[in-house]
Amino acid sequence: MKPLFTLCFSLLLFGAPSVVAAEVGFAQVEPLFQQHCVKCHGAAKSLGGLNLEGRAAVEALIEEGLLLPGDPENSEVFARLTLAEDDKLRMPKGAPPLKAEEIDAFRKWLEHEKLFEAGDAPAPAAAAAAPADEAKEPTPDPADPAAITRIEKAGGVALPRYAGSPLLMISFPSQPANTGDDVVDAILAVAPNVCELSLARTAVTDAGAARLAALENLEALHLEQTAVTDAGVAPLAGLPRLRYLNVYGSKVTDAVLEPLAKNGALRRLYVYETPVSYAAAKKAMASRPELEINLGWNHPEVARERLTQEKERLEAEKKAAVAQLEEAKAQIESADERLTELAKELEVAK
Repeated sequence: MKPLFTLCFSLLLFGAPSVVAAEVGFAQVEPLFQQHCVKCHGAAKSLGGLNLEGRAAVEALIEEGLLLPGDPENSEVFARLTLAEDDKLRMPKGAPPLKAEEIDAFRKWLEHEKLFEAGDAPAPAAAAAAPADEAKEPTPDPADPAAITRIEKAGGVALPRYAGSPLLMISFPSQPANTGDDVVDAILAVAPNVCELSLARTAVTDAGAARLAALENLEALHLEQTAVTDAGVAPLAGLPRLRYLNVYGSKVTDAVLEPLAKNGALRRLYVYETPVSYAAAKKAMASRPELEINLGWNHPEVARERLTQEKERLEAEKKAAVAQLEEAKAQIESADERLTELAKELEVAK
C-alpha cells in the first residue's frame, strides 16, 4: 500500500489519472490532407509555396513553424481551417468548411508533441526487413527528352525524384478533367523511369489504368477521384515495387483487396469513400499485418472502433482512479483511528 501522504498529495496536486483524447496519428489525418488540401497544395501544384502532400512535406512545414506540435491553436495551417466561413483566409479556399469531426481530428493530432509517433503503430518486426531488391533503388537509363516533352505537351509535369536521379515523378495538375487514357502512351514511353504517378481527378478509365501495370519501378500511384473500378486496379497488383496506392472516391470494391493484399511491397492503400467494406479491409489487413488499408476517419465502422477503444480506455482509467481513491479513503480512515488513539494516549501520559 502506498504511503498515505504520497498518495493523497499526488491525487490532490495532479488529480486522478488524466483522461486523454483518442489517439490520432498521421495515418488518420493524411487522408484529410489528400481530400481537402493537395489539389491546390500538393507536390504538383503548391499554391503559395505550400505543399501538404506526404509526410516529408508535412515535416518541412513543422521545420518552417507552420505546424506546431503540441500547439494546434497557434499552428498557421490549422488556424486557417477554423476561420469563419466568410473569411477570405479560410481554407480550403472556394470549398465548404471542413466538418467538425475532421477539424477535431486535426486538433487531436496536433496536440501531440511528436506528430509522427502518436497513434502510429510501429511496423511489425516481420515487415521491417524489406527485400533486398526493394531496398535498392533502380537505376534505369535517363528518359528520352523527347518523351518527357511529349508528357508536358499532354499537360503533364515530369520531375526527377531528386537532382540527377533518372527516376521521375509525373502528374497532370493543369487540366485533370481533360486528361484521359490518351496520356498513358506518353507515360509508358518512359516506363522504366516512372517511380511516382498521379492521375488523380483525371478522366482515366479502367482501360488506361490497367496498362499502368507495365510501370515496373512504380512505387506510388494516385488514382483518387477517378472512375476506375476493380477491372482497372486489379492488374496493378503485380507491380513489384508499389508501396502506396490511393483510389479514394473511385469505384473499387472488396474484390480488389485480395489481389492487392498479395502484393508483398504494398504498404498503404487508401479506399475511403469507395464501396470497399470494413469487414473486407480488416480481413485483408489481418492477412498482411504490415499493410494499412485506410477507410477514412469518418467511416462508420472505423469511427465505432475508434470510439469503442476510447470508451474502454476511459473506463479503465476511471476504474484505476476509483481504486486509488478508495485506497486513499482507507488510509485516511486508518490515520483518523490512529490519531484518535494517540490523542487518548497523550491524555493518559499527562
